[in-house]
Amino acid sequence: MPVAEQMQTYFPTTRRHGFTLVELLVVIAIISLLVSLLLPAVQQAREAARRAQCKNNLKQIGIALHNYHDTAGMFPLYNIGQTTTGDETSRTGRISGLVMLLPYLEQGNIYDQFDFNKGFANSTVVRPNHPNFQAIANHISGFLCPSDFQARMNTAYGRGVGNLNYAVNFGWPRQATGFNGERDFDPTTSPSGNGEMGFPNGFATIYYDNTLYSSSNDPNTSCTVRVRDIIDGTTNTAAFSEILINVGGYNDPDLRRQHYRSYSSPTIGTLRNVYEDCRDYPSGFTSYSQWIGGTWAVVDGNSSTMYQHLMPPNSKSCYWNNQWWHHNMQITPSSEHAGGVSVLMADGSVRFVSDNIYLDTWWALGARDDGTPIESF
Repeated sequence: MPVAEQMQTYFPTTRRHGFTLVELLVVIAIISLLVSLLLPAVQQAREAARRAQCKNNLKQIGIALHNYHDTAGMFPLYNIGQTTTGDETSRTGRISGLVMLLPYLEQGNIYDQFDFNKGFANSTVVRPNHPNFQAIANHISGFLCPSDFQARMNTAYGRGVGNLNYAVNFGWPRQATGFNGERDFDPTTSPSGNGEMGFPNGFATIYYDNTLYSSSNDPNTSCTVRVRDIIDGTTNTAAFSEILINVGGYNDPDLRRQHYRSYSSPTIGTLRNVYEDCRDYPSGFTSYSQWIGGTWAVVDGNSSTMYQHLMPPNSKSCYWNNQWWHHNMQITPSSEHAGGVSVLMADGSVRFVSDNIYLDTWWALGARDDGTPIESF
Protein backbone atom coordinates (compact mmCIF):
# COMPACT_ATOMS: atom_id res chain seq x y z
CA MET A 1 0.00 0.00 0.00
CA PRO A 2 1.44 3.39 -0.90
CA VAL A 3 2.66 5.48 1.99
CA ALA A 4 0.44 8.37 0.98
CA GLU A 5 -2.62 6.21 1.31
CA GLN A 6 -1.53 4.93 4.68
CA MET A 7 -1.14 8.48 6.07
CA GLN A 8 -4.52 9.76 4.85
CA THR A 9 -7.00 10.21 7.68
CA TYR A 10 -10.77 10.74 7.30
CA PHE A 11 -12.73 12.93 9.72
CA PRO A 12 -16.53 12.90 9.88
CA THR A 13 -18.23 16.08 8.60
CA THR A 14 -20.62 17.82 11.05
CA ARG A 15 -23.56 19.72 9.48
CA ARG A 16 -25.77 22.19 11.40
CA HIS A 17 -29.46 21.89 10.52
CA GLY A 18 -30.94 24.91 12.47
CA PHE A 19 -30.63 27.34 15.34
CA THR A 20 -29.65 26.26 18.75
CA LEU A 21 -32.16 26.89 21.51
CA VAL A 22 -30.18 29.89 22.73
CA GLU A 23 -30.00 31.38 19.24
CA LEU A 24 -33.73 30.86 18.75
CA LEU A 25 -34.51 32.63 22.01
CA VAL A 26 -32.30 35.54 21.00
CA VAL A 27 -34.10 35.86 17.65
CA ILE A 28 -37.50 35.77 19.36
CA ALA A 29 -36.37 38.43 21.83
CA ILE A 30 -35.17 40.68 19.01
CA ILE A 31 -38.43 40.26 17.07
CA SER A 32 -40.46 40.97 20.21
CA LEU A 33 -38.45 44.10 20.84
CA LEU A 34 -38.99 45.31 17.28
CA VAL A 35 -42.74 44.64 17.53
CA SER A 36 -42.96 46.49 20.84
CA LEU A 37 -41.21 49.45 19.24
CA LEU A 38 -43.21 49.43 16.01
CA LEU A 39 -46.71 48.59 17.31
CA PRO A 40 -47.30 51.92 19.09
CA ALA A 41 -46.18 53.74 15.97
CA VAL A 42 -48.62 51.72 13.86
CA GLN A 43 -51.42 52.35 16.35
CA GLN A 44 -50.62 56.07 16.40
CA ALA A 45 -50.66 56.18 12.62
CA ARG A 46 -54.05 54.45 12.54
CA GLU A 47 -55.48 56.81 15.17
CA ALA A 48 -54.10 59.80 13.26
CA ALA A 49 -55.97 58.57 10.19
CA ARG A 50 -59.17 58.06 12.20
CA ARG A 51 -58.83 61.48 13.78
CA ALA A 52 -58.33 63.06 10.35
CA GLN A 53 -61.50 61.32 9.10
CA CYS A 54 -63.38 62.52 12.17
CA LYS A 55 -62.22 66.07 11.51
CA ASN A 56 -63.27 65.77 7.88
CA ASN A 57 -66.75 64.60 8.94
CA LEU A 58 -67.14 67.79 10.98
CA LYS A 59 -65.87 69.92 8.10
CA GLN A 60 -68.50 68.38 5.83
CA ILE A 61 -71.19 69.21 8.40
CA GLY A 62 -69.85 72.77 8.46
CA ILE A 63 -70.07 73.05 4.68
CA ALA A 64 -73.61 71.66 4.80
CA LEU A 65 -74.60 74.20 7.47
CA HIS A 66 -73.47 77.12 5.34
CA ASN A 67 -74.98 75.73 2.14
CA TYR A 68 -78.28 75.36 3.99
CA HIS A 69 -77.91 78.92 5.31
CA ASP A 70 -77.31 80.20 1.77
CA THR A 71 -80.53 78.51 0.66
CA ALA A 72 -82.82 79.14 3.64
CA GLY A 73 -81.35 82.37 5.00
CA MET A 74 -80.79 80.81 8.43
CA PHE A 75 -79.20 77.81 10.09
CA PRO A 76 -81.31 74.65 10.45
CA LEU A 77 -83.81 74.47 13.28
CA TYR A 78 -82.91 72.15 16.12
CA ASN A 79 -86.40 70.64 16.24
CA ILE A 80 -88.44 70.37 13.06
CA GLY A 81 -92.21 70.65 13.50
CA GLN A 82 -94.37 71.57 16.46
CA THR A 83 -94.35 68.92 19.17
CA THR A 84 -97.76 67.25 19.49
CA THR A 85 -99.26 64.38 21.43
CA GLY A 86 -101.03 61.23 20.31
CA ASP A 87 -99.80 57.85 19.18
CA GLU A 88 -96.45 57.73 17.48
CA THR A 89 -97.90 57.55 13.98
CA SER A 90 -99.96 60.73 14.44
CA ARG A 91 -97.36 62.93 16.12
CA THR A 92 -95.46 65.74 14.46
CA GLY A 93 -92.25 67.30 15.69
CA ARG A 94 -89.15 65.99 17.44
CA ILE A 95 -87.40 65.58 14.09
CA SER A 96 -83.76 66.60 14.37
CA GLY A 97 -82.44 69.56 12.41
CA LEU A 98 -79.70 67.25 11.15
CA VAL A 99 -82.32 65.80 8.83
CA MET A 100 -82.38 69.14 7.01
CA LEU A 101 -78.67 68.82 6.28
CA LEU A 102 -78.98 65.45 4.54
CA PRO A 103 -79.40 66.86 1.00
CA TYR A 104 -76.19 68.87 1.54
CA LEU A 105 -74.29 65.79 2.70
CA GLU A 106 -75.08 63.69 -0.39
CA GLN A 107 -77.80 61.88 1.55
CA GLY A 108 -80.78 63.21 -0.38
CA ASN A 109 -82.16 59.70 -0.84
CA ILE A 110 -82.56 59.35 2.93
CA TYR A 111 -84.05 62.84 3.24
CA ASP A 112 -86.65 61.94 0.60
CA GLN A 113 -87.84 59.04 2.76
CA PHE A 114 -88.96 61.36 5.58
CA ASP A 115 -92.61 62.19 6.18
CA PHE A 116 -92.40 65.44 8.14
CA ASN A 117 -96.00 65.05 9.25
CA LYS A 118 -94.98 61.97 11.21
CA GLY A 119 -92.88 62.90 14.20
CA PHE A 120 -91.62 60.99 17.20
CA ALA A 121 -92.62 60.40 20.80
CA ASN A 122 -90.46 61.51 23.71
CA SER A 123 -87.89 59.03 25.04
CA THR A 124 -89.46 56.14 23.17
CA VAL A 125 -88.18 53.29 21.05
CA VAL A 126 -89.07 53.88 17.39
CA ARG A 127 -90.86 50.77 16.17
CA PRO A 128 -90.37 49.28 12.71
CA ASN A 129 -93.96 50.20 11.76
CA HIS A 130 -93.25 53.92 12.19
CA PRO A 131 -93.51 55.74 8.82
CA ASN A 132 -89.99 57.14 9.24
CA PHE A 133 -88.30 54.03 10.61
CA GLN A 134 -86.70 53.07 7.30
CA ALA A 135 -85.23 56.56 7.04
CA ILE A 136 -83.72 56.67 10.51
CA ALA A 137 -82.47 53.08 10.29
CA ASN A 138 -79.40 54.31 8.44
CA HIS A 139 -75.97 54.52 10.01
CA ILE A 140 -74.59 57.51 8.14
CA SER A 141 -70.79 57.31 8.11
CA GLY A 142 -70.50 61.10 8.11
CA PHE A 143 -72.25 61.18 11.49
CA LEU A 144 -69.92 58.60 13.08
CA CYS A 145 -66.36 59.04 14.32
CA PRO A 146 -64.21 56.03 13.37
CA SER A 147 -62.31 56.31 16.66
CA ASP A 148 -65.43 55.46 18.67
CA PHE A 149 -65.55 51.68 18.57
CA GLN A 150 -69.00 51.65 20.19
CA ALA A 151 -70.50 53.50 17.24
CA ARG A 152 -73.43 51.70 15.56
CA MET A 153 -74.10 49.73 18.76
CA ASN A 154 -76.60 51.92 20.65
CA THR A 155 -80.16 50.56 20.48
CA ALA A 156 -81.90 52.95 22.90
CA TYR A 157 -84.19 54.27 20.14
CA GLY A 158 -84.62 50.88 18.51
CA ARG A 159 -82.50 48.16 17.02
CA GLY A 160 -80.92 49.36 13.81
CA VAL A 161 -81.53 53.09 14.39
CA GLY A 162 -78.59 55.19 13.16
CA ASN A 163 -76.29 56.53 15.88
CA LEU A 164 -74.56 59.91 16.21
CA ASN A 165 -71.12 61.13 17.30
CA TYR A 166 -71.55 64.83 16.45
CA ALA A 167 -73.76 67.04 18.58
CA VAL A 168 -74.80 70.67 18.18
CA ASN A 169 -73.67 73.33 20.63
CA PHE A 170 -76.50 74.19 23.02
CA GLY A 171 -74.49 76.83 24.83
CA TRP A 172 -74.74 77.28 28.58
CA PRO A 173 -77.07 75.45 30.97
CA ARG A 174 -80.33 77.27 31.53
CA GLN A 175 -79.64 78.00 35.19
CA ALA A 176 -76.28 79.65 34.45
CA THR A 177 -76.59 83.44 34.71
CA GLY A 178 -73.46 84.10 32.69
CA PHE A 179 -69.92 84.96 33.72
CA ASN A 180 -70.96 87.50 36.34
CA GLY A 181 -74.73 87.20 36.64
CA GLU A 182 -75.44 89.36 33.59
CA ARG A 183 -78.04 86.94 32.22
CA ASP A 184 -81.53 86.91 33.70
CA PHE A 185 -83.05 83.68 34.94
CA ASP A 186 -86.75 82.97 34.62
CA PRO A 187 -87.95 79.49 35.66
CA THR A 188 -90.89 79.62 33.22
CA THR A 189 -89.03 80.63 30.05
CA SER A 190 -85.65 80.27 28.48
CA PRO A 191 -83.12 83.11 28.77
CA SER A 192 -82.34 85.24 25.74
CA GLY A 193 -80.52 83.15 23.18
CA ASN A 194 -76.83 83.24 22.48
CA GLY A 195 -76.36 79.80 20.99
CA GLU A 196 -75.97 79.00 17.33
CA MET A 197 -78.57 76.70 15.81
CA GLY A 198 -80.98 78.87 17.68
CA PHE A 199 -81.21 78.12 21.40
CA PRO A 200 -80.46 79.89 24.66
CA ASN A 201 -76.80 80.54 24.00
CA GLY A 202 -75.21 77.93 21.79
CA PHE A 203 -75.70 77.06 18.14
CA ALA A 204 -79.04 75.31 18.72
CA THR A 205 -82.45 75.74 20.31
CA ILE A 206 -85.49 73.82 21.48
CA TYR A 207 -87.89 75.19 19.00
CA TYR A 208 -90.40 74.28 16.38
CA ASP A 209 -90.76 75.96 13.03
CA ASN A 210 -89.16 79.37 13.70
CA THR A 211 -90.05 79.64 17.35
CA LEU A 212 -88.60 78.76 20.70
CA TYR A 213 -90.13 75.84 22.52
CA SER A 214 -90.41 76.94 26.15
CA SER A 215 -92.60 75.77 28.99
CA SER A 216 -95.30 78.15 27.76
CA ASN A 217 -94.90 77.23 24.05
CA ASP A 218 -94.92 80.93 23.23
CA PRO A 219 -95.16 81.06 19.40
CA ASN A 220 -94.03 84.69 19.35
CA THR A 221 -90.55 83.98 20.67
CA SER A 222 -88.41 83.86 17.56
CA CYS A 223 -85.17 81.95 17.81
CA THR A 224 -84.01 81.83 14.21
CA VAL A 225 -80.22 82.09 14.02
CA ARG A 226 -78.40 83.59 11.08
CA VAL A 227 -74.76 84.47 10.54
CA ARG A 228 -75.47 88.07 11.50
CA ASP A 229 -76.84 86.89 14.86
CA ILE A 230 -73.45 85.48 15.83
CA ILE A 231 -72.24 88.74 17.35
CA ASP A 232 -69.04 87.27 18.78
CA GLY A 233 -67.95 86.20 15.30
CA THR A 234 -68.17 82.85 13.58
CA THR A 235 -64.50 82.09 14.32
CA ASN A 236 -65.20 82.48 18.05
CA THR A 237 -68.39 80.42 18.30
CA ALA A 238 -68.61 76.63 18.42
CA ALA A 239 -71.21 74.88 16.27
CA PHE A 240 -70.70 71.12 16.72
CA SER A 241 -68.44 68.82 18.70
CA GLU A 242 -68.02 65.14 19.47
CA ILE A 243 -69.93 62.92 21.88
CA LEU A 244 -69.11 59.31 22.61
CA ILE A 245 -71.99 56.92 22.08
CA ASN A 246 -73.24 55.07 25.16
CA VAL A 247 -74.31 51.47 24.73
CA GLY A 248 -74.40 50.41 28.35
CA GLY A 249 -76.71 52.91 30.03
CA TYR A 250 -75.86 53.61 33.64
CA ASN A 251 -73.92 50.34 33.84
CA ASP A 252 -71.20 51.68 31.53
CA PRO A 253 -68.19 52.57 33.72
CA ASP A 254 -66.77 55.02 31.16
CA LEU A 255 -67.03 58.49 32.74
CA ARG A 256 -67.14 60.16 29.32
CA ARG A 257 -70.29 58.27 28.32
CA GLN A 258 -72.13 58.94 31.57
CA HIS A 259 -74.45 61.44 33.20
CA TYR A 260 -74.09 62.04 36.91
CA ARG A 261 -77.40 62.66 38.57
CA SER A 262 -78.26 65.05 41.38
CA TYR A 263 -81.52 64.49 43.23
CA SER A 264 -81.80 68.16 44.14
CA SER A 265 -82.59 71.27 42.12
CA PRO A 266 -79.59 72.81 40.38
CA THR A 267 -77.69 75.81 41.58
CA ILE A 268 -78.88 79.07 40.05
CA GLY A 269 -75.80 81.20 39.60
CA THR A 270 -72.84 82.11 37.48
CA LEU A 271 -71.17 79.66 35.15
CA ARG A 272 -68.55 78.93 37.79
CA ASN A 273 -71.24 78.27 40.41
CA VAL A 274 -72.98 75.76 38.14
CA TYR A 275 -69.65 74.26 37.08
CA GLU A 276 -68.69 73.64 40.70
CA ASP A 277 -72.11 72.14 41.36
CA CYS A 278 -71.60 69.57 38.59
CA ARG A 279 -67.93 69.00 39.41
CA ASP A 280 -68.70 68.10 43.02
CA TYR A 281 -71.46 65.57 42.32
CA PRO A 282 -70.76 62.18 43.87
CA SER A 283 -70.82 59.17 41.59
CA GLY A 284 -74.40 58.38 40.74
CA PHE A 285 -75.22 57.39 37.18
CA THR A 286 -78.60 57.96 35.59
CA SER A 287 -80.41 55.78 33.10
CA TYR A 288 -80.64 58.80 30.78
CA SER A 289 -77.06 58.03 29.82
CA GLN A 290 -78.25 55.24 27.55
CA TRP A 291 -79.70 57.76 25.11
CA ILE A 292 -76.42 59.59 24.44
CA GLY A 293 -75.64 59.34 20.74
CA GLY A 294 -78.58 57.00 20.20
CA THR A 295 -79.91 58.73 17.08
CA TRP A 296 -79.22 61.53 14.63
CA ALA A 297 -82.88 61.84 13.69
CA VAL A 298 -84.89 62.32 16.89
CA VAL A 299 -84.95 65.31 19.26
CA ASP A 300 -86.43 64.60 22.68
CA GLY A 301 -86.02 65.30 26.36
CA ASN A 302 -82.91 63.16 26.53
CA SER A 303 -81.08 65.53 24.23
CA SER A 304 -79.09 62.93 22.37
CA THR A 305 -78.14 65.39 19.62
CA MET A 306 -76.78 68.29 21.71
CA TYR A 307 -73.98 69.23 24.10
CA GLN A 308 -73.27 72.24 26.32
CA HIS A 309 -70.33 74.45 27.26
CA LEU A 310 -69.97 74.05 31.00
CA MET A 311 -67.61 71.21 31.87
CA PRO A 312 -64.33 70.92 29.89
CA PRO A 313 -64.06 68.21 27.22
CA ASN A 314 -63.92 64.57 28.33
CA SER A 315 -65.02 65.35 31.88
CA LYS A 316 -68.29 64.41 33.58
CA SER A 317 -71.81 65.25 32.40
CA CYS A 318 -74.59 66.16 34.84
CA TYR A 319 -78.33 65.79 35.08
CA TRP A 320 -80.40 67.80 37.56
CA ASN A 321 -83.53 66.26 38.98
CA ASN A 322 -86.34 68.36 37.54
CA GLN A 323 -88.26 68.82 34.29
CA TRP A 324 -86.14 71.25 32.33
CA TRP A 325 -85.17 68.54 29.90
CA HIS A 326 -82.75 69.93 27.31
CA HIS A 327 -81.86 72.82 29.59
CA ASN A 328 -81.31 70.43 32.45
CA MET A 329 -78.88 67.91 30.99
CA GLN A 330 -75.32 69.19 30.91
CA ILE A 331 -73.80 66.96 28.23
CA THR A 332 -70.05 67.35 27.90
CA PRO A 333 -68.17 66.77 24.60
CA SER A 334 -66.16 63.56 24.61
CA SER A 335 -64.00 61.55 22.26
CA GLU A 336 -61.53 58.69 21.98
CA HIS A 337 -58.85 61.10 20.76
CA ALA A 338 -56.05 61.54 23.27
CA GLY A 339 -56.14 64.88 25.06
CA GLY A 340 -59.22 66.58 23.66
CA VAL A 341 -62.06 66.77 21.16
CA SER A 342 -62.58 68.18 17.69
CA VAL A 343 -64.86 71.22 17.53
CA LEU A 344 -66.54 72.62 14.41
CA MET A 345 -66.60 76.40 14.58
CA ALA A 346 -69.41 78.46 13.09
CA ASP A 347 -67.12 79.63 10.27
CA GLY A 348 -66.69 76.02 9.09
CA SER A 349 -63.20 75.48 10.46
CA VAL A 350 -62.40 72.58 12.79
CA ARG A 351 -60.22 73.02 15.86
CA PHE A 352 -58.85 70.44 18.27
CA VAL A 353 -59.66 71.63 21.78
CA SER A 354 -57.62 70.39 24.72
CA ASP A 355 -59.19 68.81 27.78
CA ASN A 356 -57.24 71.42 29.74
CA ILE A 357 -58.66 74.46 27.95
CA TYR A 358 -59.03 77.56 30.12
CA LEU A 359 -62.61 77.46 31.43
CA ASP A 360 -63.44 81.08 30.58
CA THR A 361 -62.36 80.43 26.99
CA TRP A 362 -64.45 77.25 26.81
CA TRP A 363 -67.51 79.06 28.15
CA ALA A 364 -67.03 81.94 25.72
CA LEU A 365 -66.79 79.55 22.75
CA GLY A 366 -70.22 78.22 23.68
CA ALA A 367 -71.96 81.58 23.41
CA ARG A 368 -72.65 83.52 20.24
CA ASP A 369 -73.19 86.99 21.73
CA ASP A 370 -71.73 87.23 25.23
CA GLY A 371 -68.97 89.63 24.14
CA THR A 372 -66.19 87.87 26.06
CA PRO A 373 -62.78 88.15 24.35
CA ILE A 374 -61.43 84.79 23.21
CA GLU A 375 -57.83 83.97 24.03
CA SER A 376 -55.85 81.63 21.82
CA PHE A 377 -56.69 77.98 22.35
